[in-house]
Amino acid sequence: MPTVRAPMCVLCKRLDKRPDAALFACTAFPEGITEEVAMSGVDHRQPYPGDHVFQFERKDAAAAASAAELFRRAR
Repeated sequence: MPTVRAPMCVLCKRLDKRPDAALFACTAFPEGITEEVAMSGVDHRQPYPGDHVFQFERKDAAAAASAAELFRRAR
């Protein structure tokens, strides 16, 4: 059975929630979050090309724990 990873972006305070925003946009990717980042294909707690020096920033303590668990299970 394939493993499906939740988008790390929903745990990030940088996610753009404006109704007119791109489907998935944020401070790091104002024109739209790359598929690899949006689908947690990479750990965006680390720099990623094109992220304008902004990385994942937890929206609360529970989000930080969830993000860490997401990538712990992926290994």
